[in-house]
Amino acid sequence: MPPTYEYVASAMRHRVEIQATTAGAKVKELRCGDLMAGCPATFEGETIEDIIKQAAKHAHEEHGIADITPEVQQAVLAAIHDK
Repeated sequence: MPPTYEYVASAMRHRVEIQATTAGAKVKELRCGDLMAGCPATFEGETIEDIIKQAAKHAHEEHGIADITPEVQQAVLAAIHDK
């Protein structure tokens, strides 16, 4: 059985340092198409962790990605930006 998106999100949180945003901070955004050409999915959240949870679920369900490598983690974190 492949790992659940919660597992993938948890693994990413433990493999990289995540800094939560402070109150009143800008909403952050990740466009899947920046990482997977042609994918229109967009994720928004107040923290990087919020976005990682959404993106990990999407990656597993829509792209069949269950194993998140350190290189993928870094690419995801680099693609997250203030909206």
